[in-house]
Amino acid sequence: MQLSKKQWLFIVLFVLAGLFASYASYLAFTKTLVNIYVEKMPDGAWIVSDNVVSEYNASQWAEENDIATGDRIIKIDGHSPDEDISVSRFGKIGTADTLEVIKDGKRIVHYVQNEHSISYLVYCVILPGIIFVMLLLFSIFLLQKTEAKNVPSITLILFFLATGCGYVSGATAGLGDMIIRLGNTLGVLFCLVLLLHFLLSYFDLLHTRGRILLTFVYFTGTFLYVAESFVSFAKMKEYFLTVYVVKLTFYSIVFLINLIVILRQYFHYRRTRKEAIMKVMLTGICVSYFPYVALVTLPKTLFGFELIQTEVAVSFLFYLPVSFYYLVTAKQLLDIDFLLNRLKYYLLLSLLPSVLILLICMYVIGYSPNGMVSWLQLSLATYLIITLLFFAKETLDYELRHILFREKLNFQSSLDRFSREIMRVMKVVELDERLLAEIRDTLQVKAVSIAEIEPNQRKVHWLEGYPAPPTENIIQVLQKHSVMKIGDIVTDESGVYIHMGERNQKLAFVWLQNKPNQTQFNIDEIIWIKTMIRYVSLVYENLFLIEKLSDELEESLQKQKGVSPWLLRLFFRMSEKERRRLASDLHDSALQEQIVWYRRLDKVITDTNTPEALASELTHIREGLLDVIYQIRQICNELRPPFLKEMGIVEVLECLISYTQQQENFTITFAKGQIPSDLDPEISISLYRIVQELLRNAAKHARASSVHITLDCNNEHLILHYSDNGQGMAETELRSTFSHMGIVGIQERVRCLRGTILFQTDVGKGFDVHVTLPVDRIADTLLLHGKEIYP
Repeated sequence: MQLSKKQWLFIVLFVLAGLFASYASYLAFTKTLVNIYVEKMPDGAWIVSDNVVSEYNASQWAEENDIATGDRIIKIDGHSPDEDISVSRFGKIGTADTLEVIKDGKRIVHYVQNEHSISYLVYCVILPGIIFVMLLLFSIFLLQKTEAKNVPSITLILFFLATGCGYVSGATAGLGDMIIRLGNTLGVLFCLVLLLHFLLSYFDLLHTRGRILLTFVYFTGTFLYVAESFVSFAKMKEYFLTVYVVKLTFYSIVFLINLIVILRQYFHYRRTRKEAIMKVMLTGICVSYFPYVALVTLPKTLFGFELIQTEVAVSFLFYLPVSFYYLVTAKQLLDIDFLLNRLKYYLLLSLLPSVLILLICMYVIGYSPNGMVSWLQLSLATYLIITLLFFAKETLDYELRHILFREKLNFQSSLDRFSREIMRVMKVVELDERLLAEIRDTLQVKAVSIAEIEPNQRKVHWLEGYPAPPTENIIQVLQKHSVMKIGDIVTDESGVYIHMGERNQKLAFVWLQNKPNQTQFNIDEIIWIKTMIRYVSLVYENLFLIEKLSDELEESLQKQKGVSPWLLRLFFRMSEKERRRLASDLHDSALQEQIVWYRRLDKVITDTNTPEALASELTHIREGLLDVIYQIRQICNELRPPFLKEMGIVEVLECLISYTQQQENFTITFAKGQIPSDLDPEISISLYRIVQELLRNAAKHARASSVHITLDCNNEHLILHYSDNGQGMAETELRSTFSHMGIVGIQERVRCLRGTILFQTDVGKGFDVHVTLPVDRIADTLLLHGKEIYP
């Protein structure tokens, strides 16, 4: 494959980014980040300043070696601090081998050893390297899928590279190496600018205001990059911290602009098919960048402290490639709606216990304004831990409850078992019996019954179960609760009443006697009972609907000469379902048994002890058995078109035509146009069956030497055209042929799909069929009380 100039340019960019990341990782692993800000006094002495605007803190070398504000720095690697490149450029000690300090009047020599802690290796070497590789690989993947003029994809690739380079060089940016410093600054400044460029181009917002905004942020980012580079090269350390703070402020502002853009688009596309995409994009950006902006950058620039360490906050970038991979591949890796709803629920639920725990800790330990940062960090950690515990509790409860509480009531297993059993129920009486049996077995109650009540006549009919409570009890319950929903529960001294809905204009109730220990039903039992009743009510409605439809069907057939299209479609669906079941049974039973016997027979034939005459006869049997296996496979393929959903109608028809061409003496040409990939499955299977039947007729009756098939599509219709040069037939013979299942089946399939079909033939002039089918999915319609309903 020949690459374009732009693709070659990106490949060079990928290589440079990889080299940069490798160099940054090497420095992070081989160097120790001292990270001590220093200040030169009027007398020329260098002392440790109290500036907390630092970058990565994972090494914490100064704290571990008891170097505090006010300590005097004498020498760095045997030289004056004035000669240290990091001090002269950034006003801080980036790295060193030895450090001479005067503390409390004592000269102390510190030897900086390259012994990194586990947290440093994880947050500053391993995790940044993994995320950079993920972003780089995803950028390469996008490059393969990107057209030369696709601005959103190009900016997205640049955004990933800038983010990866900025993150992987974060731990080493303060070492004094200018290559790393410039690369880190470039990545940090422009990653969110490129993200904004991507969002504006993706949502087609690059109009006048959008272009002005984008130009402004690009200009500001470039200005800050040039300013920091100039300050660093010119060794104007007194301005470095100012530029750095402005850079963090710019980073936060651009993040807020991105957030506003994505939120506006989310509300614009709510309740559309793009809502799920917007949720993933919004979640990915917020989870990846919000911790760093809200918990590090803003507190650091506004108040001089950070709520969590920088390296912990930026580790959330791990979610960035995951979320965009989800968007690009469009695979349902997770249920984003479910997770977001659970997150909102648990965040709200965790708020009150977090506040209570914090207040208790303040009361017990004693609150001090000097420890405000620690209290904020504690409250945030408590809040997040409780939220995670709620998530963990939900997962563990689902996974372990049936194991830990196996001896007690397992309501989930009961619901699963009952839902499977009632799928086979076809009578209301049997449905009631299954319900009562399940309640007795699961809740261990002695008495449970079902009653139908005629409210106006104050009559109660006990249908199933025993013993029945006094009739007056249930009448009194009905009078007190005149308006009830399905699953509503009322209790009295005799037991519990659960409303089941209406049956034949009567109210149905389930009555449960109180538990043997006279305790009330707990919340799990109540939820289980309500769920069971709703299951039963739904199945009862379906049974009632089937009964009504059966009556309507019988009446419709008596009144109509022909069968209505919706009924034809129902019959064809049932036929295809039965074909699939039969094909599956043949493949999983008869075919597998044939293959087993074939292998055993082959083993006997290859045995050297088998007599030659017997081996020859067994060989003939083996060949015959192999033919049978082949025939069964072909029958399965005819009953159930292989990979119709996965391959699409065009490829499946090509396979059918190829197979027919191998079996028959006539030639087949197949021309296809642009067929929609999301074609309705019912239309696809109908097209397959029509072509299959036409080819079968050509093989049996036409005596043709060539067959031409064309499948095309315009905006509204699929057009199938079949023609052969066979013997054809007279028009009168064609009418009589309609009594045969083949032609009638084709005609009825087209009619039930609201299509049209035209036959043209004459003696010696071949056979021609023109079929037109609507492309749009046809609503499933059924007749009920003379009207079409949509289930």
